Amino acid sequence: MDTYDVAVVGAGPAGAVAAGFLAAEGARVVLVEKSSLPRRKVCGGGLVRRAAAMLPTDIATVVERKCSRVELTIGSRPLRFLATRQEPVILMVERERFDYLLVRKARRQGADIRSSCTVRGLRPGAGHVDLETSRGGIRAGFVVAADGALSKVAGLAGWQDTRRMAVAVECTLPMAACRLKRFSHAAGFDFGAMPGGYGWRFPKKNRLGIGVVSMLPRPINLKGTLRRYMELLGLGNQEGCSLRAGLIPVSPRTDGFVKGRVLLTGDAAGLADPLTAEGLSHAVSSGRLAAEALLETGFEPQHIRRIYHLKLKARILDELKIARFFANLIFFHPRITNMLFSLWGQDFVEGVTDIACGRTTYRILFRNPMNYIRLFGTRAAANFR
Repeated sequence: MDTYDVAVVGAGPAGAVAAGFLAAEGARVVLVEKSSLPRRKVCGGGLVRRAAAMLPTDIATVVERKCSRVELTIGSRPLRFLATRQEPVILMVERERFDYLLVRKARRQGADIRSSCTVRGLRPGAGHVDLETSRGGIRAGFVVAADGALSKVAGLAGWQDTRRMAVAVECTLPMAACRLKRFSHAAGFDFGAMPGGYGWRFPKKNRLGIGVVSMLPRPINLKGTLRRYMELLGLGNQEGCSLRAGLIPVSPRTDGFVKGRVLLTGDAAGLADPLTAEGLSHAVSSGRLAAEALLETGFEPQHIRRIYHLKLKARILDELKIARFFANLIFFHPRITNMLFSLWGQDFVEGVTDIACGRTTYRILFRNPMNYIRLFGTRAAANFR
């Protein structure tokens, strides 16, 4: 049985960043991935600038398009808003190439990589955790679970699923340059495309990524919704387009993020933004924070739970609380939202764009009560406080 200080399960951004950071600091680390690498991932592929700034390596070789403009529509009219920055707001990537770039960086930093390696069992021991995998046993002092929305490690370690899930369906349309030009200047978000969710359109190198996400607790026909959204954009219903579906956890787990010697990160922890469903920023951040918590406590399990939670609260959890307030308003109170956006929509779009760019945070933006009173009215502000 191979022995490591840390076994990281899942080779997405959270796992690759955690593994690379730990290995660079001298820890013995193995990064375990169930698929062969590089592997495909259901994701719109929009990497906001704040996430790119946190990465341990330059990603210029995998960026397919840079969008310095964000278009947003909301409501049945709909209301239209445009935010423009001098620097890119969103970098368009294909997750297959982007994730593999981060994995290769983790390998160069000293992490062992085991692909096509499925975790089949987890057994806590005295001072270690044993993983049973399809490629043999692994003994590790700690396990970092970065294995996504359907985290097998979380289930094996005893977590009950208390996260709220959004459901997304997407496809990628190959497009000639002349046809793509209509969409190529901006990343688009259409909150008027469907109730309780939104549609997105992300221009890539010679393709258009398009999808819809539903925040509703009840199931809806998302495939039909996506077809109608494409028709709304003048693209036809694209019957031959291959559709891909995925789950996005848009609320954190309520039973903690550490059990024994197992830490949860990214979607496994439920850290996607409930307003935008953007998960890459907090995946990268939580991977780094989990690694920091292990290193700063000297791999002492009695302190890791508290330290990791404090780090998550300061950097992510308090942000998600504020985002959740606005998500509930926008997705589930359309009449109020239409009224408020008709008055202050541009201010809100500019603020959220600055958050995506890493210029500010939800907490800073709305720390002054006058900010959200101006944006969403006295009653909404009172409910928020």
